[in-house]
Amino acid sequence: MKRLLNILILSMVVVCACCAATPKKKIAKTSNNVYYVVVGSFSNLEGAREFLYSCPDVLNGPIYEADNKGVTSYRVCPSCFYTKKNAQKEAASLKSYLGINAWVWTSNGLAKCAEQGTALNGDPNPLTPQK
Repeated sequence: MKRLLNILILSMVVVCACCAATPKKKIAKTSNNVYYVVVGSFSNLEGAREFLYSCPDVLNGPIYEADNKGVTSYRVCPSCFYTKKNAQKEAASLKSYLGINAWVWTSNGLAKCAEQGTALNGDPNPLTPQK
């Protein structure tokens, strides 16, 4: 029994040593920015809600609170991305296919969600940026 315990302890030491010696992958420095595709910006939450009730389903998304020089606005954002390029591509698609004047809003980190809402499948709208 004592021999088994010694072998077990020795095994754990070897595993720990191997893990510590394994070089860690370098993680590229990334921006904390999140890029939101905005399809509507309103001075009050009710205006944003009314827009969501009447807009095409593809534009359904969370409502985010934005502060610009002390002025609060509420932005309907059907999608958000970790890269500006992908957000701009999505905004251009919405302009091209639906004639919506979508634009990209850069937020330092995740924006404050004022109302998450419900997606077409009944689940809450996703708040996680796409890659």
